[in-house]
Amino acid sequence: MNELWRRDRYLSLEYNYLVEKKIISLDVFDTVLFRFFHSPTDLFLKVGELAIKEKYVRSGLTPTEFQQIRILAERKARSNMKKLEGHNEVNLEQIYACIPVSIGDVEKLMEIEFEMEKQYCYLNPSMMSLISDCKARGIRICLLSDMYLSSAQIKEILISNKFPEEWLDLLLVSNEAGGDKASGILFEKLLSIYPDVTKEQIVHIGDNKNADIEGAQRVGIRAIHYDVVPANLDSLFEWERIRHGEFLPEIVSLRKLAYSMTAGMNSEDTFWFRYGAVVLGPFLTLFSDWVLEQCVREGKNKIYPLMREGALLSTLLQESALESEVSCDIKPIYVSRQATYFPSIETFDKEQLGNMFEKKNFTVGHLLEMFSLEGDDTLRKYWKTKLTACKDIMIMPDQSLRQYIISFFEQSDVVEYLSVFLNQKRELFVEYIQQECDFSSKIVTVDFGFKGTIQKYMESALSIAGIKVDMTHLLAIGAEATKDCLIKGMDVRGWMGSAGENNNIIKTFMRSPEVFEELIMANCGSTVGYEHDRNHKVIPVLGVNIYNEKEWRKREICQQGILLFQKLWFYLKKKKPFVYEQLLKRKQEWGMSLHRALDMPMYEEVTKLGSLSHSDNFGSTDVFCLCKDEERQLLRNIGIDSFLSRTRRGYHDLPIYWPQGILTQEDPSYLFKKYLYESEAFSYLAIMNDMVSEIKQKGFLDIIVYGAGEVGSAMMKISNIHHVNVQGIVDRKQSLWGSIIDGVEIISLDEAIAKGIHVYAVASLAFAKEIEKDIEERYSKYDIKPVIFTSVSS
Repeated sequence: MNELWRRDRYLSLEYNYLVEKKIISLDVFDTVLFRFFHSPTDLFLKVGELAIKEKYVRSGLTPTEFQQIRILAERKARSNMKKLEGHNEVNLEQIYACIPVSIGDVEKLMEIEFEMEKQYCYLNPSMMSLISDCKARGIRICLLSDMYLSSAQIKEILISNKFPEEWLDLLLVSNEAGGDKASGILFEKLLSIYPDVTKEQIVHIGDNKNADIEGAQRVGIRAIHYDVVPANLDSLFEWERIRHGEFLPEIVSLRKLAYSMTAGMNSEDTFWFRYGAVVLGPFLTLFSDWVLEQCVREGKNKIYPLMREGALLSTLLQESALESEVSCDIKPIYVSRQATYFPSIETFDKEQLGNMFEKKNFTVGHLLEMFSLEGDDTLRKYWKTKLTACKDIMIMPDQSLRQYIISFFEQSDVVEYLSVFLNQKRELFVEYIQQECDFSSKIVTVDFGFKGTIQKYMESALSIAGIKVDMTHLLAIGAEATKDCLIKGMDVRGWMGSAGENNNIIKTFMRSPEVFEELIMANCGSTVGYEHDRNHKVIPVLGVNIYNEKEWRKREICQQGILLFQKLWFYLKKKKPFVYEQLLKRKQEWGMSLHRALDMPMYEEVTKLGSLSHSDNFGSTDVFCLCKDEERQLLRNIGIDSFLSRTRRGYHDLPIYWPQGILTQEDPSYLFKKYLYESEAFSYLAIMNDMVSEIKQKGFLDIIVYGAGEVGSAMMKISNIHHVNVQGIVDRKQSLWGSIIDGVEIISLDEAIAKGIHVYAVASLAFAKEIEKDIEERYSKYDIKPVIFTSVSS
């Protein structure tokens, strides 16, 4: 991790500039230190939970109530300080002095909050690699923080998280300096402490645009915006929040850091890397850890991931084993549904044949080629006909093509041929498995998912051959159908769920598994069977590799992102061992990022992923794109409601791989708005989205927002996604004037008028008409008619 900062897109391009400086000034929280939370105020919930458990607060108080009390106490303390001293910098004691004594033991509450800050913070590995490099070059490291904790407390947090004390040259905190970074006071203090260093020899790095960037610039210091943690509504992290709420808070900052590890990549590679690092990486990383945990606990050290996903899964498992110092044999084996299907059946009967007619994109020719059969003239005539269509094709007045195929397979010479064929397939498969797997000990297979079909075929083939072996099958995602394996006595387990567990999101994976499966495949064809080589060793026979060099590069870059996240996870788990146990208890959350990517994809995701090639493999050689133009035309023809209804029933009702992808290609904002409007938690965002859409439609790109509360915050986020520029936020409360929301200053209405932007978005629901009247009355003094939008604008 020593060179990690060179991969950080916010830092790497500044290398030559940084190493020439005498002082590197750094923000602390969300820059040097990351937290286990989506929002800093989430810490107060944890404080409330522990305080209630330890009975340090009055009976009946809930964690959420304590959180709100703590937020309001800080706001009150800052307001009091503003009146007394002219600034709003306060310390922790002053905040807790504003909490009523009836709430509980204030001293204990402060103590809990500080201890939890230490527990739920960790050092940003990218920033620490930069600091290490700078210290080796003799560059001073100064930390500047706008914070209510004291410098001694922040220093204790840093040291408790293994920040080398000798690396810290200076620590300045706003509540001790009587001024913050945004005002420039902390930067002026820094300059006064080092009079021998010029402004040009200092660079500041921080996450807050107003405080860290504009504040530094006010005193002539260059700043680098370290925009890793701040959330934007048009980022996949915010889309996840809209679809599923806040989940996996412990690793949200780690995922955002992984998202930023794209220095030097072009835009194409950046997309695939990020998708691997942020969407697939966390899920597969924890799955690998879970597999090892299961094996270690039960004394199983022979692990066989199934190809083609097996190549990547083997690498992840080997890295996890190495990190955990676990000794085990991990080796991918070449199996597939097609390669294990024939060995698993004793007789190819009418039922087996009937199953073939349900396979998507499977033709008469594919069926015959699977068995190395030539067929007769009639069957060759319909060689390219899909099996699903055969029941509707009448080749004689009283016989369909399907009936004809069934009668062909019931001919005695064909039945005899198939018996020999199946035995040969089974013998080769069993010989291959015995050759590759150590049956002298318990063995474990590992697969992405879903139904345990391959695993069922494997055990059936070995059983028919009279071979008993203790097998455990671990799936990343186990579908409801795994219950059929369980009733047979098989040991099949699902990481994210099995036999119906978490079915509410697993169903979506089952509907469109190809999207993720294609990204984790090895660069080879599917296993279609086995044969002896010249040394009489059994080797897999692979089908055609559908990936050209350009296609494979996308998958390769995606898999690099997956492995990068795993390295970051190892770092976090080593620093904070308790986090793994916390996360194991909430498995469904691990599937939410993947579920959002399928169920509510962003337009860029669909554009990139929809162009991926896919083959159904099982006897078929046809290759398709995951999203096809004709599917968009079908959507237009039948309408969105009918399209969603029919695709929800499954592929066989409407043969489309990724319905949500097609819908997003046709209407990029449809699913975003659907879930935004359905969520009570985002009702303000939905209302403001309608207003901003109207504003933009009428050609206004610069606005003033009136209202600095929750609705105003929602308006700021929506304006950002629509690329509408908010030039100021008006609020009636004078105590808020001068404060900053998302880099925009809260001002008076008179100051807004002076800006010369006379377009107002009223961010209030209850007082919209009053505010509209207030604006109009103030403008009556001028020869200007303002344009005012409210939630009831027509």
